[in-house]
Amino acid sequence: MTPEAATAEKPEVAGTAPRVPGRLFDADGDDRDVTVTLELVEKIDERQTLWVDLTDPDDATVDAVAALWGLSPVTVQKVRAGAESPHVTAFDSYLHLFVTTVEVDDDAERTARLAIIVGPNVVITVHAESLAFLDAYQDHLRGDTAIGLIDGPAFVAVLLDWLLSGYFHAVERLEEEADQLDHRALDPRSEQDLLADLVRLRRRISGLRRALTPHREVFAALARPQLTGLGDPDDEPQFRALADRLERAIAAVETARELVLGSFDVHMSRTAQRTNDVMKLLTLVTVILLPSSVIAGIMGMNFRVEFFDQSTWFWVVIGAMVLIAGATLVLARLRRWI
Repeated sequence: MTPEAATAEKPEVAGTAPRVPGRLFDADGDDRDVTVTLELVEKIDERQTLWVDLTDPDDATVDAVAALWGLSPVTVQKVRAGAESPHVTAFDSYLHLFVTTVEVDDDAERTARLAIIVGPNVVITVHAESLAFLDAYQDHLRGDTAIGLIDGPAFVAVLLDWLLSGYFHAVERLEEEADQLDHRALDPRSEQDLLADLVRLRRRISGLRRALTPHREVFAALARPQLTGLGDPDDEPQFRALADRLERAIAAVETARELVLGSFDVHMSRTAQRTNDVMKLLTLVTVILLPSSVIAGIMGMNFRVEFFDQSTWFWVVIGAMVLIAGATLVLARLRRWI
């Protein structure tokens, strides 16, 4: 990846600039929420890391952030545009990433875009809506931590690890739903058609895979700091481990897809079995009634026979029909047809 040169210089922030909130992780002091100013940005040292998390920022806030860190107009334009496929762009003093997160709702999964700008000691995250994994990560860091000891790229590695955990959580829920469908399909008392549910589940898994696989390029680039020009070489093993975890997440999605295909096979087998049971029952009824139908047809032919003059023969014929039907049922039971 060829680094792009950032063309913007750090202008002074106007006094009317909007408030930019952040959290400063200080290895030599207390972690604390701060209002980001140019003075604070210039004083950050190697034992501090600043995280600025912006939810649906307005243009003025984006401009203020761009002024504080001298972000390229290309970065500002991409942040404002919002929707981007996962990729990473290297600038002189920072990296700009776009990743896709997964949010687990009550009955489905939805994806959301997250822009990440990372410098040596600063991480800026921008997203259009509240993201569950970021909220959970912030809660996790509410105590006094040693996060200030790590640089920006290492901080992003931890952040992306939490992002992947969201995908694993989504896969676990899909696997649970696939197991529930298997249970319903194997229930002999169930007469439900599960095909629509299986199709919906497979589409959800396909959507999850489409959201996850484009991250391969991003994670591979991060695992090669010589290409991005940013980050400590000691961070390389951490990003390689992150890339391996991404592959495991993709494999987990594939496993979930195979589970759904297996559920589809179970459903089709149960459907075929129910069809066979119905056909078996219809065939057995036909076999039982066929001799009686033949006898009734013969006895109903329009010609005179002497035993028709005796009413006793009527009951003999009925008894023969019942006997033949009973013998057929016994034979079917012995042959295990029923």
